[in-house]
Amino acid sequence: MHILDKDDSVIAWSKDHDIYIPYLYLGKTHYFIPDFLIEYKTYKALEEVKGYVYNKEVQKLKYEAMKKFCNDENIKMCVTRYDELNTLSKVYFGRQIQSLLKEYKKTGKINV
Repeated sequence: MHILDKDDSVIAWSKDHDIYIPYLYLGKTHYFIPDFLIEYKTYKALEEVKGYVYNKEVQKLKYEAMKKFCNDENIKMCVTRYDELNTLSKVYFGRQIQSLLKEYKKTGKINV
């Protein structure tokens, strides 16, 4: 979120976007909620930050549903892996993600 705030190309972003993407798993409809809706100066994107995968089959179904949703809505789909986020954290804040998370858990804020 701090990285989005620092990015000059970002107009607005939200975690509270009310986008629920349906996908089928084992014959039942489930819903996937992407992490962020981001409005850049030239396009909109749904962003999913992924540090782990509990179930590769479900992950594949979610991403296929997200890709279709993004194509239908004419917005970009972005997936950022934990290692990529950690690299960004080092570039923007000079610290690894774990350091920032520990600070947040301890104080409820991050000094950047």
